[in-house]
Amino acid sequence: MLKIKGKKGGIGIIIFFAVLLGVLVLGFIGAITWSVLDIVSDEITPVMEGLGMIDNTNVSLAAEYSFGVADTFVQAMPWLIAMGYVLALVFTLVFVFLVGYNPHPAFIGFYFALMVLLVFGCVIMSNMYQDIYVGDD
Repeated sequence: MLKIKGKKGGIGIIIFFAVLLGVLVLGFIGAITWSVLDIVSDEITPVMEGLGMIDNTNVSLAAEYSFGVADTFVQAMPWLIAMGYVLALVFTLVFVFLVGYNPHPAFIGFYFALMVLLVFGCVIMSNMYQDIYVGDD
């Protein structure tokens, strides 16, 4: 049997595409999660902080210590999500350089096709987010 030595396939390109698509999906999920938590926090915090006194207990002060701190964290989440998203994208590039994957040049067309597919995925995610953001239902 004839054995081919030094075979290089396109699996590294597919893994890179999958990781980038995963980062895109996680960013979308993070944005939706933050939006829901922000809406809930904006509705619940003023109500809980306005309870006043019940018997000898100042419930407003307790709510300020709990819900106020949680609201501060929720308001800081966009920066945390954005920083995590940028770090994930930087990690993918660092990972590619560290692995040193060097596929055969014939796979450049396959790489470009997957990147065009990734751009289409970005457009779909953007349209989904816009539909959710603009929707009145």
